[in-house]
Amino acid sequence: MISHRKPLGLVELFLLVLFSYPLFYYAYKFGTPDLGGSDFYSYYGIYKSWDFTGVESPFNIRLVSCSLIFLLHKTGLFYDTTISFKNPLISQQVFFSAILFNYVCTILTSWCVFRIIWRYCEHRLYALLFASAYLLGFGTLFYSLNALTDACSYLLFALILDAYLRRSWWALPLIALAVFQREIIFAYVGFIAFFDWIVKRQPVRYFAAVMATSVAGMASYILLRKTVFLTPQHTNQMDVSDYWDRIMNPSIAWGEYIRQVFLNQNILLFYLMVVIYKIIKRHTINRANISLICLIYAQGVLISIFATFGNNLGRFVNLLSPLMLLFAALELKPLLQAQLRFGGNPETDSE
Repeated sequence: MISHRKPLGLVELFLLVLFSYPLFYYAYKFGTPDLGGSDFYSYYGIYKSWDFTGVESPFNIRLVSCSLIFLLHKTGLFYDTTISFKNPLISQQVFFSAILFNYVCTILTSWCVFRIIWRYCEHRLYALLFASAYLLGFGTLFYSLNALTDACSYLLFALILDAYLRRSWWALPLIALAVFQREIIFAYVGFIAFFDWIVKRQPVRYFAAVMATSVAGMASYILLRKTVFLTPQHTNQMDVSDYWDRIMNPSIAWGEYIRQVFLNQNILLFYLMVVIYKIIKRHTINRANISLICLIYAQGVLISIFATFGNNLGRFVNLLSPLMLLFAALELKPLLQAQLRFGGNPETDSE
């Protein structure tokens, strides 16, 4: 079991902000929804005036991030400057609010990565290194620092992961919150709890509660999607009768799929390279961790085919970045033990 010490790491939070705020300025100054972020136009009415007119499903159910961006916009906070994105039908202030909110979510996600790894490895600089690596992840740069809703989803998963690793019951309400943010979180978290139950056995009650909450959350999402938030668009994602046919006849260009979904995951590739290096050098690796990542990635591919996500799966796989960074940190720790003099006890490595 890991240490229950709860470091704040406010100095590290300040450093993460200090070294990353140019990313926020760059995203605001030169970013545009027209290049890979066109879903912004679907969210725009909610961001600006809480207007759901014409907002299609599933965009109309991403209420956590949308409501917070709406409230931020209502504060009037705005940096007025010339930017690349110009659209007479779009308020620049709304665009600024969305970018700023997502930047804050990105920083807090990075900070969660720092806190998790610090708790396991008892080395502040080492943890800060991996937190900084999160900021340089492909998914962070291309999926988080924009005007969409992914950054809030990544933060929600990181908070759930932090609570789950501490076996905190706060994970349950956070998981439930995913109903109104990102439904694939249920699949990932439920699978992680199921895997840990198979491998670790204890605490059974906690794993069962997490799995039950994930299943109930997914059921609630499907029910709401088919009733309160029902629109004619994207109903095929909920059409279970077509799932088997999609598995047997996937409409995917696999070459492009691999390039867009796998090869752009530099955090995943870094973790795999560390594992491969240790195997070549005949070092011990954590087989449970690598198995979990491979299985959950395969799960994501299946879900992608079921729900016709296509190349968008890369955005959802990026949710796992905090977990992959933790696993990479734990794999590298024995190799750097002499140089960095880690604290803590060896039990944290196997958790």
